Amino acid sequence: MRVSKLVTLVGLAFLAACFVPLIGNAQTATSSLRGVVSDPANAVVSGATVVLSRTETGFSQTTTTDHEGAYQFLQLPPATYTLNVTAAGFAPVKQEGVRLLVNVPSTLNVRVQVQGQSIQVEVSGAAEVVNTQDATLGHAFGTEKIDSLPFEGRDPVSILSLQPGVVFTGSS
Repeated sequence: MRVSKLVTLVGLAFLAACFVPLIGNAQTATSSLRGVVSDPANAVVSGATVVLSRTETGFSQTTTTDHEGAYQFLQLPPATYTLNVTAAGFAPVKQEGVRLLVNVPSTLNVRVQVQGQSIQVEVSGAAEVVNTQDATLGHAFGTEKIDSLPFEGRDPVSILSLQPGVVFTGSS
């Protein structure tokens, strides 16, 4: 009897060992996604950010394209995803309905379009008040400023004629 129990136990252990890999494979069914990000001239875009997400479950994975513009996501649960690609100088791309099936590697190449950059420059400042009616607002300066000017003769009338709107009519 002991021998038959031992044979039965060994047989059950052998059957269990045969079915464990099958059970383990069924529980770890995954998929993968890879592709290349390129521009309109078919040049690869390195350093682009690629985000694969599934809003229903909150799942999200992010990667960056390599120097060949390639990206890949490995061991993904089979589902329908949304793929977002962003890169500096390019318009963002959103690809919805990316369906990944069990044990079926998928490839999705993405082409991004060049996006013009807009630069906003704000210049602020106050313009000087110009009186075009009379000479009430003028450039008043004293003898110190006249003495410091590199002007031959230091004639105040000649210096004043250098201002806009002043006309020297002569000394007569």
